[in-house]
Amino acid sequence: MNKNIQNKASRILEIIWLIIAGLSLLIVIQNIVYQNWENTLLFSAFILVALFMHFLRRNNRIKEENEN
Repeated sequence: MNKNIQNKASRILEIIWLIIAGLSLLIVIQNIVYQNWENTLLFSAFILVALFMHFLRRNNRIKEENEN
C-alpha cells in the first residue's frame, strides 16, 4: 500500500514538472512576441530544469516499479 502511494506521488510530481515547463514555454513565447529577449533566458532555463527534473523523476519511478 505504501509503495502505491509513493508511486502516485512520484507521478504527480512528474506532471507538475511538465506543467512548469509548459508554462515557462508560454512565457518565453509571450516575451519573444511582445517584449524583449532579456527575460527569455531565465524562463528558458526553467524549461530545461523542469524537463530535466521530469525525466529524472520518471526514470527513478520506473526503476522502483521494476524492482518490485
